Amino acid sequence: MAITPERINEIEGEAGLFAFLREELGWNLPDEPDFFDFYPDELGDTGEHIGRITQLANFEEGQPWGIFLVKFQGDRVYRSALRKILRGLSDTRKNRPANLPAWSAPNLTPVLG
Repeated sequence: MAITPERINEIEGEAGLFAFLREELGWNLPDEPDFFDFYPDELGDTGEHIGRITQLANFEEGQPWGIFLVKFQGDRVYRSALRKILRGLSDTRKNRPANLPAWSAPNLTPVLG
């Protein structure tokens, strides 16, 4: 069965997202996935429009990509803030703190909420 935009729009909340990833895409997610929080200033943003940035912990060894849940304050998505976050997570970022994980740009998957 093809995944339609309507089906994507039906996803509600983190539990709905994880059910979709398990059932529709066949991902082998744990029942209760782990998360890591990021602070906007770690990623080069002021946090003015950002409510929360969370990484879904890798669920396969050697997983090259990262999934991030980005919640904005209010209903509006701020593209400039999202770009700063993605640049902050990119392995090409200059002056990136050594303790901060990084990914190549094509392997960053933001999920906006």
